[in-house]
Amino acid sequence: MSTGRKRLGSAVFRRRIDLGMASRRALAQAAGIGKRTADSLESGERVSATSLYKIETALGWAPGSAEEVISGGEPTLTDEAQTGAGPALRDDVERQIWAITDLSEDMRWSYIYQYRARREDEQQPPNHTRVM
Repeated sequence: MSTGRKRLGSAVFRRRIDLGMASRRALAQAAGIGKRTADSLESGERVSATSLYKIETALGWAPGSAEEVISGGEPTLTDEAQTGAGPALRDDVERQIWAITDLSEDMRWSYIYQYRARREDEQQPPNHTRVM
């Protein structure tokens, strides 16, 4: 386990708490990754580049921020995150879901994650196969 990865794990933990994500499960749901991956990341273990990108997005960090932290630097916040708009929510629907304070944070992230997955599925071109 490298010092840079430990640094990244600590930075992810601090940002997650700053955003009000009380658990690694909430982070995993927000990023669309498995809880084990979130556990590994915060523990300073190596995770895939794809997972790092998803984590950066969920934390409101600019792409490449994770590698910057590993190299000794600081993460760069996206413009939206710099305005203090709360968790790294991507659109009005996600903000409306987040505003449902009767739901636990984990439940709100779960709904946001499901919404993101559905949107991604809708954006995929149909897979037409030709049957002969």
